Amino acid sequence: VIANGAGIIDCLTPTLDLDGNGSSFGPNFNINWTGPSIISGSNTLYPTINAGGTYTLTITNTQNGCIEQAEVTIPEDLDEPLVNIIPPDEIDCNNQTILIDASGSYLPNNSTIQWDTDFGNIISGENTLTPTVDGSGTYVLTITNQNNGCTDEAAVTVFDNQIDPIANAGFDQILDCANETPVLSGSGSSVGPGIIYNWTTSNGNIISGAGTLNPIVDQGGTYNLLVTDTNNGCTAEAEVNITEDNDPPYIEIDEPPYFDCYNTTGEMILDASNSDNNPNFTIVWTTSNGGNIVSGGSTLTPTINTPGEYTLFLINPFNSCQNEMVVTVDGDIDPPNVVLAPGETLNCNNETLFLDATNSSSPSGAFTFD
Repeated sequence: VIANGAGIIDCLTPTLDLDGNGSSFGPNFNINWTGPSIISGSNTLYPTINAGGTYTLTITNTQNGCIEQAEVTIPEDLDEPLVNIIPPDEIDCNNQTILIDASGSYLPNNSTIQWDTDFGNIISGENTLTPTVDGSGTYVLTITNQNNGCTDEAAVTVFDNQIDPIANAGFDQILDCANETPVLSGSGSSVGPGIIYNWTTSNGNIISGAGTLNPIVDQGGTYNLLVTDTNNGCTAEAEVNITEDNDPPYIEIDEPPYFDCYNTTGEMILDASNSDNNPNFTIVWTTSNGGNIVSGGSTLTPTINTPGEYTLFLINPFNSCQNEMVVTVDGDIDPPNVVLAPGETLNCNNETLFLDATNSSSPSGAFTFD
């Protein structure tokens, strides 16, 4: 009986044929192989096995009952790698490159590491257990034991969460006297958990709400909205312009007239014609302290007939701004009081007489005689 075997059971050679060549065989011989794992041909001289170990060939002569045995030992090397990959992080705006961690894998001696990917991108460490990647996709790790051809592989998927939020700073606005503190509108921006807002300006002024969707401002300028999604670190920006139109109309009133008895008509004109003169502006004159507007109270040149205080209101309907100016019109229309003492009689004894007006009075203190 002769039992032979060549080779080793491993991942490259998962099956072997044992060799009983040279042993007795024929009709009167029973052939029987025993051992750890015979998958076929156990009653032939050339059985097939798929496991290492000691195999015994027994041949029995059926004519005389004699038995002969032989053994062969087949070595086995099925030391297999084991791939173990920790579920990777997402790629986002905070982490635009990530490390895939397979450091918990088992590598027999003389093993090789190979990463393959569909749609992803390995930027470094492709021959290590911890490669760095910057693209979403499926990554497959294969570890091969070069001594026996045994391999193991596993795949992980890397997801890309680089999704920017939406930033919408609203429409441009005008800051005027009807809208002195515009409210900016970021209502078209992203909302939800982890979304934060920050308004800034280099030439305007935010008086409140810089961290909200609706800040309040009080100056013209460019306002920038930064929306940040703290869940993935991604940001978006938008800007809105606030135009300032809050200048009041210009008012200029000439030196007012003076009422006295030289003005026999009793009427004077207040002249504000050098003021802003837009046909759409609203003109309103009011008076106090004895003043009286005869006509033209809605023009820049009203007619008055008494001293007093006169106020001009000028309103710009386009920006709702207004201005006012007060002018005081003085006058002296009180007549002097003339009192003559009873006169004496001119005669030969009194050829000259004195006229006595010492009890007269004048507001100005001056007299003229005719």
